[in-house]
Amino acid sequence: MKTATDATATMCEGPDCAGNPDANAIGVTCPISSRGEKSGTSMIRRFLSYATQSGIPCRSFLVAVVVGTILNLINQGDAAVGGGSVNWTKIGLTFLVPYCVATYGAVSYRLRQERETRPSPSVSSEQL
Repeated sequence: MKTATDATATMCEGPDCAGNPDANAIGVTCPISSRGEKSGTSMIRRFLSYATQSGIPCRSFLVAVVVGTILNLINQGDAAVGGGSVNWTKIGLTFLVPYCVATYGAVSYRLRQERETRPSPSVSSEQL
């Protein structure tokens, strides 16, 4: 169940609160966002939306190229220079992990900004 501080939750008005006629009086909130979506689904959609727009993919790619190249030189430089066998799975993962970390960091920063700029819902004395 969502808490009263969740900005996306709305007061229970649907079938989830049908068994408790005083649900709104005691401040029970419904796990449905104000847009009618489940809160987790809404968060995933916002995460994916931020992850694919506003320059985040480009910056994450640049971070992955720089960090992935350095890590690959450290981890498999001897195989590349000495003519040994190179593990392509490790090379791919060494580029993928910095990309994911950079994307996660940028998106979580934007989600935090979004949360902080939204007005927090006030709890009236009637709901207590």
